[in-house]
Amino acid sequence: MSKVAKTSIARKKVLLDTIISLLSNGIMEGTNNKFKLIKRRGFGYRNDAHFFLRLRLETGR
Repeated sequence: MSKVAKTSIARKKVLLDTIISLLSNGIMEGTNNKFKLIKRRGFGYRNDAHFFLRLRLETGR
């Protein structure tokens, strides 16, 4: 438990900034999760062009 306390004291400013900040990385995490899902589901694409085409199709970009 003392290691956790030392770490939280050392990173106090960073922890407070994270809590107070209005920014979120949820959108990026969701996009990464979607990419990983497509990659798992589409295992065995013939080439990278087909994989990237599927990514663009699914993400709408």
